Amino acid sequence: MFNQDNQDNHGMNQPRVNHEAIKKFAVNFARSRSNLLIVVALTTLNIFLHLSGSDFYMLFSATLPTLVTIFADIFGGFATDAGTVGIIIAFAIIFFYCLCWLLSKRHKVFILIAMIFFAIDTLIYLYVMFIWLGYFGFTAFIELAFHAWIMYYLIIGTVAWWNLKEVSNEDVASALAAANALTADAEANAALKKLQEEQESKQEQERDKDK
Repeated sequence: MFNQDNQDNHGMNQPRVNHEAIKKFAVNFARSRSNLLIVVALTTLNIFLHLSGSDFYMLFSATLPTLVTIFADIFGGFATDAGTVGIIIAFAIIFFYCLCWLLSKRHKVFILIAMIFFAIDTLIYLYVMFIWLGYFGFTAFIELAFHAWIMYYLIIGTVAWWNLKEVSNEDVASALAAANALTADAEANAALKKLQEEQESKQEQERDKDK
């Protein structure tokens, strides 16, 4: 009896799950993963564009894999052993980001790992573009803005991971369902209120006409 009462009191003392907060963090984490996947896709596309001899370059991508590919082309050519090694390294880096994206679905800490490596990638971009090459053109700042964009989403994804560490996947799913239901109810109530206001307005207009 005492144990049962103790368990009931313990359950009463436990904080209620904040569904809105969990939904916010879950959505932020999903957006972070989506942006990481975009980086993987566009960086891979950049590699293939360079291999095909195209001068076209996609923004919104990681710097280091593209840089390694360019150096492999300049200093050895893709037909040489050095070029082959460069291509392997470039795709290994892309595969690492892809692995972080895949594993972060079940092990959210991998979004933190991706953020750390992309932060290093951003520092490499800053050094190469502004210090080594001394290029301060418009394109350089556009690329920097895209790096900042990705960093922002990886940071909020890391914050979301930190806040969801003690929350089970079942609680996240439950919170999302509950929050979505509340949102739907709020939207339905708002639509009903608007409809009632429109009806009242029409009734007032009809009364004015009768007068």
